[in-house]
Amino acid sequence: METPAEATRPCDLFRLPPNPTQADLDGGYGTRGAQILVCDGKRDLAVQAQELEHQLIDQWIALRAERNRPWWKVWQ
Repeated sequence: METPAEATRPCDLFRLPPNPTQADLDGGYGTRGAQILVCDGKRDLAVQAQELEHQLIDQWIALRAERNRPWWKVWQ
């Protein structure tokens, strides 16, 4: 299970210029809010990939335990 490439890249966030104007502030907050939503979506992809990986590991452990049971304990 691989983490999606989008989830491994850092998020770009808008930064104010050195001498911001009111227009920079107004536009910047909207832009930054949209960028944070995209970043949260990428993080969600990473979390889903990790949860799926843990589920697959748990399934594998259960199968290994079942296969490693002695033959005389089949009915337990």
